[in-house]
Amino acid sequence: MLYKAVVADDERIIRESLRDFINWEDIGLEVVKLCSDGKEVIQFLKDNPVDLILTDIKMVNVSGLEVAKYVFENKMKAKIILLSGYKEFDFAIEAMKYGVNHYILKPTDIDKLEDIIKDVKCQIDKEREWDLDQMNLQPLLREQFFLELFMGAVNDKNYIREKIKRLYPEWDADKISCFTV
Repeated sequence: MLYKAVVADDERIIRESLRDFINWEDIGLEVVKLCSDGKEVIQFLKDNPVDLILTDIKMVNVSGLEVAKYVFENKMKAKIILLSGYKEFDFAIEAMKYGVNHYILKPTDIDKLEDIIKDVKCQIDKEREWDLDQMNLQPLLREQFFLELFMGAVNDKNYIREKIKRLYPEWDADKISCFTV
């Protein structure tokens, strides 16, 4: 299965070159959307989860940093690689704040960029593997949690709320009552 990627740059020639000159399929990714602005990326992300976003940092309306902030604030799992023509330290600091995986200066060597994309793809693989392990452990963790509740081993409301959020993400932890008689 190929992971999904979005490429965004306000210069058409650059975004099309990024799509065409990187061997995405060999890496294990598919470019599912080309965007000319961060606003397009955010609109696309609302209905289409992706695994990787390769975006220019400065675009006309919505920047790559704003895309990173959107992904971060909405707790999306997409990895982000920012391309920048600016060596400004402030951009790099802000990018780190939003969990950006790589900050690459333009112009960049295509082989170097491919290596970075491969590295990010490996990170995605490891996270997917960890998520699968967690899914397999979920029934045991749920059983252990209810045993703790039943035995009266926990009474911290915040701990209980966080456990419910983690073990039962489909539930509204703030509207559930737990008690024993």
